[in-house]
Amino acid sequence: MKILKMKKLKNGKYQIKLSNMETLTTYDDVILKYNLLYDKEITSELLKDLYAQTKYYDIYYRVVKYLTVRMRSTYEIHKYLKKYQVLKEEEEKLIRELQEKGLLNDGAFAKAYASDKMHLSHFGPDKIRSDLKALHIEDSLIEDALEKLEQSDIEETLDKIIQKKWNANHRYSEYQWKEKVLLDLVQKGYPRSMVQEHLEHFTFDDRIMIEKEYEKQKKRLEKKYQGKDLIYQIKGKLYQKGYTSEDINRMLEEVK
Repeated sequence: MKILKMKKLKNGKYQIKLSNMETLTTYDDVILKYNLLYDKEITSELLKDLYAQTKYYDIYYRVVKYLTVRMRSTYEIHKYLKKYQVLKEEEEKLIRELQEKGLLNDGAFAKAYASDKMHLSHFGPDKIRSDLKALHIEDSLIEDALEKLEQSDIEETLDKIIQKKWNANHRYSEYQWKEKVLLDLVQKGYPRSMVQEHLEHFTFDDRIMIEKEYEKQKKRLEKKYQGKDLIYQIKGKLYQKGYTSEDINRMLEEVK
């Protein structure tokens, strides 16, 4: 059979009409690879190869589109390809082609991921490392990506998060607030020692907070308790909120 007609379509595709009235829509990659020209003789074996290569590039360009949304790791591409049931050798070939064209690079991905997660999501280095490991990035590439993050940027980001939490605190004592912030930031991937060091710069007078909490607890508990029992119950609630015995006793003296 021969090629009777070739028509260029959108997105780098071609429609080929054969003398047996069969129509094949394929890609310019396939046209170039097999040097397909008008009136070229097409054997059954060649036609089989053309269909196979067309299927390959169908998947290839789906992956390229998937990569245009955001950068991906090699592991993510392997995972994405599972739904297409690609043969192992074709999968490896596709991965190599993407790597050769610079569309897939775990080193570049790790650096971009680390930078984005620190500046946009405010993740700490420990969480970034954990996330990259989950994406099967090699340890050497992870450490290289983390080394590219400026220590001053990490500490500045940490201070911004703490300051924001500081400004939003209207209910916790200093001790309680610091414990909560420490837990939040360690979960976000910042080293415990680094967080503790930065929290030392934040101190406040608990007096206003403890007085508010005292009035709140007194109003709630005086319906049930009186006299010394009331004071005992209020003290217990204030201890639970993280206030020290010294602060509580001082406040009670001021109230008297």
